[in-house]
Amino acid sequence: MTKITLYTPELGGGGAQKTIQLIGRVLYNLNYDVSIVYNHEDQRYTSKLASPYCNYIELNSSRTLFSIPKLFIFLIRSRPRFVLSTQPHASIAIGLIIVVLQFFFKIELICREANLQKEEKKVSKLYIYVLRKVAVQILALSDDAKNDLLEFGVQKNKITVVPNIVQCSDKIENINKIHSIDAEYTIAFIGRFDEMKGIFQTIVALKSYDPKAPVLNLHVFGDGPLHLRIHEETKKLGKNVKIHFYGWVDNAFSMLTSDIPLIVPSRYEPFGHIYLEACCYGVPIIARDGRGGSRDVVKNFDVGITYQSDEELILMIHDFRNTILKAKEKLINRDKVLDYFSNKNITKKYSRFMEILDG
Repeated sequence: MTKITLYTPELGGGGAQKTIQLIGRVLYNLNYDVSIVYNHEDQRYTSKLASPYCNYIELNSSRTLFSIPKLFIFLIRSRPRFVLSTQPHASIAIGLIIVVLQFFFKIELICREANLQKEEKKVSKLYIYVLRKVAVQILALSDDAKNDLLEFGVQKNKITVVPNIVQCSDKIENINKIHSIDAEYTIAFIGRFDEMKGIFQTIVALKSYDPKAPVLNLHVFGDGPLHLRIHEETKKLGKNVKIHFYGWVDNAFSMLTSDIPLIVPSRYEPFGHIYLEACCYGVPIIARDGRGGSRDVVKNFDVGITYQSDEELILMIHDFRNTILKAKEKLINRDKVLDYFSNKNITKKYSRFMEILDG
């Protein structure tokens, strides 16, 4: 049985961490001996989705840099045929190790890339070197991501498009735990409290919400480093803006209905598992426009509505009835999303990809 190691810095509740575990399950079903290696886990929202299919190995390191010696030892002892990595700094660490290990046994690197952040100048020359010279193959999550890689000089024959997997491949009926009140507006947010996710900026923008408009209820599921700043900012909002905080909740989507749109104000989403889950649960999507998931899922599949700025979002909320109607109409396309990103379809793609790698 061929060994393959999947490496992620943190095993937690983020989309990248969920996805690497789902990949582990797919590869196990394709008869691979799979190990998921990670530096540390966040016990608050860790869910070992692939268990008991995979071996889980925690390196007990706070940072990827500190994990390199332990990672080196693990790989030289386990001798996997392939290592798959999802994040740039993790791929750089693995790439440097593999350059050395290739003198001792046959081991090859597979990198997964969602969307290079070229407009933010965060793509390091070292990472591009790993993609071009060290990785045997790069898994691009979309055709747009493939085009980004080509722009950076990655060889076309090294790129294979294999999308993410939607975690729930079947439509799921919602549990109506949060009710939208006819006379009020209700929206929801699910995610980390950090700069990239954009929830702080959204709450700041809500200060301009018309005090004469109907009551706006924003249900917030999540937590993170901006916790205190966000809670302080909510004190400055008008009396007709009510923020409801839930913290991390297992399966927050089950608390929403098709009358409660999900806002995704992320400044950047490498891919955005959140869009797939919203489609799965039939929750309308209102997403900030940009590269990454809002482009690869929301716009390309026409499954939600987008906005360009926080000011435009406030205008859309003021026109809530029309906004939610437009967002709900887009859900007619969610079957395309569920089919394309289904476990069955993605497993076929991984099967073909691994057959090529195995030669």
